[in-house]
Amino acid sequence: MRWPIAIFLALAILWFAPEAMATSLPQRIAEFPRWSLGTGLIREGDLTYPDWFAGEWTATSILREQVAPLAPDLMTPGFEQNQANIDRPYSFQVRFGSATNTVAPGITVATDKSVKITSDRTFNGEQIANAYLGANAVKSIQTIHQPRVVQITQLQNGTELRSTVSGYLSELLGGDSFATTEIDQQVFQGKTTYLNTVETTTNYHLINQHHIAAEQVTAIYLSPQDPDYFKALQRPVALYRYTLELKS
Repeated sequence: MRWPIAIFLALAILWFAPEAMATSLPQRIAEFPRWSLGTGLIREGDLTYPDWFAGEWTATSILREQVAPLAPDLMTPGFEQNQANIDRPYSFQVRFGSATNTVAPGITVATDKSVKITSDRTFNGEQIANAYLGANAVKSIQTIHQPRVVQITQLQNGTELRSTVSGYLSELLGGDSFATTEIDQQVFQGKTTYLNTVETTTNYHLINQHHIAAEQVTAIYLSPQDPDYFKALQRPVALYRYTLELKS
């Protein structure tokens, strides 16, 4: 399993008080590859976006750089093979909307700005997994929203990925910039079982009503259940830097 596939299965972030984290999210991205696990996370509720995310978009994600800070002692499976993905674009559809005003199957757009915009996690997860793994790679996806967001992805090859959101933050930086971070606890179950923690931090910029650009960093941490956990603690064992474009 290539780690970026798992990373993209959850897109979004909720509002938070900026003082919850000493370093701003855009500053963290600018300091790549200096990285450690984020703190001051919100633990409850689903993730919401500014209203300019509402609708369906064609997303293009490009891996620009990958770093293994603790190599050669600690590395994630598939890290070296993933080198072939650098500068290779992957495109897929994503949806963001509200619980009201459906305009097409699975797509909703809020007309009342008090209505929160959220990610269509099930649709987005399937689209992203198929883009990275091949068409019809997904057997089923189930998203559970209470008490925490949990997404269970069954692949046709028998592998299961269970991803649980353990915390998130966001910053609204004026009317046209929005930064987020989300931390997920992930369990891969196939011929073997692998646990890890994934942190995704993204800085979005509204270019115009049909175009959003972003810089994104994903960090992979060992799970506390991993026998090498105390060698790494809150230091990532893999870092990935992407550019991301959303166009409608």
